[in-house]
Amino acid sequence: MQYHELNQELITGLPLVKQLRDRIHDTKNNVVINPMGVVQKHRQSNRLRKLDTLVDRIKDVNNSLKLIKTLNETGDYTNALQLIDTISQVINQEKELSRLHCFKYVFVCN
Repeated sequence: MQYHELNQELITGLPLVKQLRDRIHDTKNNVVINPMGVVQKHRQSNRLRKLDTLVDRIKDVNNSLKLIKTLNETGDYTNALQLIDTISQVINQEKELSRLHCFKYVFVCN
């Protein structure tokens, strides 16, 4: 085989190799990369739902604190103490709420 024939085979073979590499790259994107993006979006959606639930619970506790303040102002100390006990139980039982380190400052903010 002479160099000229080898060069001709390389010239005809290189575009085929490039096409094969492009096809492998496209297949990799369609089979591996894109589905991983779907999984990441699903995980992000789950995290956002959990965060929304946590924010709603914090709002509920905060509204309960306002109610406690109102009960104390009207002199209904028994119901205020029962509500404080209920809030304390909810905070201790809820895993997400019990891990909040700054939750005690919610009482001071409002």
